[in-house]
Amino acid sequence: MLIFVFGVLLASLSVIGVLLHNNPPRKINKWYGYRTSKSMENQANWDFANKLAGKLLIRNSAVLTPICFGIVFLSNSIFHENANAVKYASLLCSSIILISFVLLYFEVENKLKN
Repeated sequence: MLIFVFGVLLASLSVIGVLLHNNPPRKINKWYGYRTSKSMENQANWDFANKLAGKLLIRNSAVLTPICFGIVFLSNSIFHENANAVKYASLLCSSIILISFVLLYFEVENKLKN
């Protein structure tokens, strides 16, 4: 079950990444896209940030999918569906995904400054 949950989550991140990269929002808006004060300063920043954020989401989900699947698979095979092992595997994968979002933010914002 945990593999399914993380599989859907990471596949969704890939789809969002493809949408942002290939079909970024045309105009600055408050509802859709990579929205930070720096990205919304002007149209050039907006276009660049959304394309880059999409590319990074695709990359991150491609890297994180085998990592999270490996963590879940190992926890299931080593600990045989132990409830605590499943909790820790879930916490570890969730933390890794959250860290990837933080790193994505800093990478995009850094490139916007340059």
